[in-house]
Amino acid sequence: MKVLSKLTSYRNAFHISIMMWSVLTFLTIGLGSVLAAAPEIYDIKIVEMVGRPGHQGLFSIQGQPIEGANAIVQARLIGAANNVDLLLRDGGGNLLSTIPMIVPPADKVVPGTYFADIVIPKVPFTMSISGDDSTGNSFEGLPSQSSSNTPQTVEVRILPTVFDIPPGFPLYFTVRVTNFGLPDTFKVSLTSDVGGTLQPISKNIQLGTNQTADIQFRYIAPTTLGTGLTYITLTATASSTLPNGTSNQAILKLETPTKPPINLTAWLNSGEQGMLGLDRNRRSPLIVWTCNDQINKQTISLANDVLPIKVTTLPKSKFSDDYSGRDEFSSKPTSCVGSSRLKLEFNAANLIASLVESIGLTSESRLTQVPITAYRTDGTPMIGYIPLVLDKQEKIESDEAKHANK
Repeated sequence: MKVLSKLTSYRNAFHISIMMWSVLTFLTIGLGSVLAAAPEIYDIKIVEMVGRPGHQGLFSIQGQPIEGANAIVQARLIGAANNVDLLLRDGGGNLLSTIPMIVPPADKVVPGTYFADIVIPKVPFTMSISGDDSTGNSFEGLPSQSSSNTPQTVEVRILPTVFDIPPGFPLYFTVRVTNFGLPDTFKVSLTSDVGGTLQPISKNIQLGTNQTADIQFRYIAPTTLGTGLTYITLTATASSTLPNGTSNQAILKLETPTKPPINLTAWLNSGEQGMLGLDRNRRSPLIVWTCNDQINKQTISLANDVLPIKVTTLPKSKFSDDYSGRDEFSSKPTSCVGSSRLKLEFNAANLIASLVESIGLTSESRLTQVPITAYRTDGTPMIGYIPLVLDKQEKIESDEAKHANK
């Protein structure tokens, strides 16, 4: 009897264990199904369409948003969802607004991408997503790496002129500052996470309400960058000089190239010494000369995406040395290497359109270092600059002509 009793007790314990395991398994599977029904929120970000030469699409804004400004928010979800809304909450979690999100046509964006138009609050805020999952249950969530947004009254943007940052090569970056607050003086600076040479280090500017200023920086990344470095991060800061004044930063990350470029010597046609008249109605082309240093003519572009409408190769003996080339990093004339030069003709209206789209030109006169790029026949990349000034009538003149006309 004792043996039978022990066997019975072991059997009952075994059955209980099987039952508990079955219940736990059921609960785990059931819970997993419920959890799987809620979509994962991959990211939520305020986006813009300008500021990345050579690339199309939407990118995260470079700094903090501007109080009261209209903005576009993009959210990406993994998993099915319906009735998706964007929720804005203040620092205490209180609901500021609920905005229905729209879904573009499936052939235009990656599935699970949603958009909303918002007006930036005047207080710090967070963004979350709510909706119904595939089972009809409601959900609300944040990305795993969400952060608070702190609206400002001064906007800062870095306007790059190139795709990437090669070590040891001089490049131009423009920092654009727009003041939406009271008249103020701002200290503007540009820094790099890997160091390097910057000119100027900083500059003070005075801006009235709704005024914009462009500050141009020349940057040379260190030649001692370690192997394997794939990105360089630039940070532009505009800070009020007043005690407890407003401040904002713009952060831009650009790749380092796998093959370093060489200098492309280029200059404007000698006849373009006054206003170039680069307006949308101009019919005559903009003429740019380059030294023909084994250039692959099929790869030449101005402002990153404007191709020449005509390329003519001329022997060096065909023209004077008065315009034999200008070093784009100084005003000292230089001589071309090689026996020929290239005469490049560009559609002026296309150039204006490209500049407006890529860097968002303002209505006031701006000095713009327009990049001209190409590849040599051996595949080596080449970069040069043409200094132009866009005036209020959307016309362009060379930097030298601007000073000559004063």
